[in-house]
Amino acid sequence: MHRTNEPQVTDFNGQVVNLVAHGFSAQLAAVGATLVSLEYQGQPLVRAFDPQLPRPAFSGAILAPWPNRVTDGSYRWDGTEYQLPITEPERGHALHGLVADTNFSLTDHSEQSAQLRTIITPSEGYPFHIELVISYQLEAEGLRTTATATNLGDAAAPSVGVRTLTWWPPANG
Repeated sequence: MHRTNEPQVTDFNGQVVNLVAHGFSAQLAAVGATLVSLEYQGQPLVRAFDPQLPRPAFSGAILAPWPNRVTDGSYRWDGTEYQLPITEPERGHALHGLVADTNFSLTDHSEQSAQLRTIITPSEGYPFHIELVISYQLEAEGLRTTATATNLGDAAAPSVGVRTLTWWPPANG
């Protein structure tokens, strides 16, 4: 497939952009800020998929504000018990965060880098307001991926993990 540096739009994965630098090439999709493919000198480094088709499960997608599973979809934060939607009903868990199927905005794009952004809006199970920016940069050593979360709310917000609980301080604090 011929790859252009201009963003393309697909039915399943939103905008798709191509990066090329230092012998590496990467393809990214806006839905889930997904890494579609990564190659070095034409050799695949990850299991790629066709961005014209649905993404296989969570392959290459950003998983935030938590990866993996939250058992029973329930967690306690700052003295309050929260219930996330159960997205893996056969096991009764909340699975892989809130943004894997979100269409991120492409906010910056060059031949060797791209930046995608979304806002996690407050919901019943996660009543926090978070800006999430994912930056991809091809460097001589490979692909650097940086996730920056900014709490837009007034109170500390959790990143719910299986074994760890971290927090994002409020923007004004």
